[in-house]
Amino acid sequence: NMPPSIYDITIGVADAGGPEPVGTNIAFTLDLRIVPNLVGIGTVTYCLNGTVGNCVSGELQTAEYIVIQINTGTASQNGFYIYDIGQSNFQTWANSCFGGNTISINYTGRQTSSSGNSISSCVPAYGTTLSAAKGVLENRNYSGQASYANTITPPSLSSYTFEIV
Repeated sequence: NMPPSIYDITIGVADAGGPEPVGTNIAFTLDLRIVPNLVGIGTVTYCLNGTVGNCVSGELQTAEYIVIQINTGTASQNGFYIYDIGQSNFQTWANSCFGGNTISINYTGRQTSSSGNSISSCVPAYGTTLSAAKGVLENRNYSGQASYANTITPPSLSSYTFEIV
């Protein structure tokens, strides 16, 4: 495993039977980082039973969510990845799920279906559009009834790198 970074690589090739100098160097840059188009944190309001507007007292809940939009990956990786982080914040979520400053977006384990068990905070709901990704998370984690508030950008992402696994 190589951490997501920019690597300058030089490969030297030589003809063992040729006269001196026989070598050729080929240099290239390998960039393993993914740069998100958007990273935002928002609040979702949902009702444990019923719709948000007709919620019984005590059943109205709020949670935080993180949305990451990728449009610099391969075509199949591009889209919206949404994480339900409960009452957490970005830094606590990153440390808990990824152990530090490298956010590993789980493309292989992403959830694309609106049916199934709740999605953990370390696994993204995915959609090619924001509304599709929100729909997956809403149906899986918020009883199919949720109201999403606008997202804000986290205070500082400069110490974080992103990768898709």
